[in-house]
Amino acid sequence: LEGFKAPVPMASPHNLAKELQRIAQISAYFPQTPFMENTFRLHLESFAELTRRYTTAEIDQVLKKKRQRALLLCYLIERHAQLLDAAADMGIRVWENTSHHADDHANARARVMAEDYEDRQKVLKSILKVIKTSQNPAQLWNGVHKYKSQDEYDSILDDIEKSESWRSCRRSKIEDHYASLRRFLPFWYKTIPLTATVLNSSIPKAHAFMKAHDEESALPTTGCPTDFLEQPWKRLAIRQFGRTGEVMRVVKKPYELG
Repeated sequence: LEGFKAPVPMASPHNLAKELQRIAQISAYFPQTPFMENTFRLHLESFAELTRRYTTAEIDQVLKKKRQRALLLCYLIERHAQLLDAAADMGIRVWENTSHHADDHANARARVMAEDYEDRQKVLKSILKVIKTSQNPAQLWNGVHKYKSQDEYDSILDDIEKSESWRSCRRSKIEDHYASLRRFLPFWYKTIPLTATVLNSSIPKAHAFMKAHDEESALPTTGCPTDFLEQPWKRLAIRQFGRTGEVMRVVKKPYELG
């Protein structure tokens, strides 16, 4: 009981995993058959508040067993709902923090690349001038190779091929956080209920799909919801035959991140 009363910690993948396990522990105390159906919400909240005020020793010493069970069950129902809301909020915060870190990383990388970009613009501008003023192919060739050596052009081309776009850099950073996110995702699928509030129910279906197949390293292609995926995650997660478009493989990491 004292463990269930403990406050919700700060949002982090590790803390979220522990909170989801705490929710599962509370759920294990619920009876298998329907219960508390005829109890007014006001009474339930009142009994839950009494339990929150009592210490474990006071409940054990002062109250009779029947009243103990009633108060404890009301508290567990109320606390279960509170922790579900807190866990959902924590999940949103964890993902927002992950996205912010990825944005910051991509922005920092873009600032570093800004100087290189300016240098490449100068090279391009100079080459375009050579092209514009050249009268024949020989003059063009001589002008281009007089401006830069072959090794310098090779170095510039190599830098361009290695450079990442802002979106690609951001996506790579999110993928770096995947191991951290996996700390709570298995518990998330088992514990957090999702219900569609709009006509498109693809995300709740994907949630149920991952709940059923989370322990599998290779996700099955049959019955796998993909409508919610946006680029670039869809391209990375779904492997299809070129001619028929039939899904031949679903990659777990980009599927979950998408």
